[in-house]
Parts: sequence; C-alpha cells; structure tokens
Amino acid sequence: MDGKQLQVASDGVRPDNVDVLYGFPLGGAKVDLAIAACRSPKALGLKFWRIDAAGARPLTDVTDAA
Repeated sequence: MDGKQLQVASDGVRPDNVDVLYGFPLGGAKVDLAIAACRSPKALGLKFWRIDAAGARPLTDVTDAA
C-alpha cells in the first residue's frame, strides 16, 4: 500500500463502487471476485475480476463477453 500502480485490470472501463464476493463458484473452483459498476461506453454495466492474491496478476477479467 505504498501507492505504486501494480496493474491495469481493464483499461478505460472507469470502474466505480467496487465490491468483493468471496467463495463464488467459477469454472469448477471457488474464487473471490471483485465486481464493479462501469461507466465507460465500451464497458457500460458490471465487470467481474477474479482475485488471485498469490499470483503474478492479482486481477483477471472474467466478465462474460455476452
């Protein structure tokens, strides 16, 4: 928490009101998700990111393309 930017999870989607959902079943495993409302024209609505605190990329976009 030193203020360094570590990752751009979804460039240009302008997330707002982020919430975390713990233990969500996804792809046969239970994962933690970060969920945010987005206001960008290219990503209007909700976005979902899988949280991997131990991995090289802490957030992976898992939003359904549909």
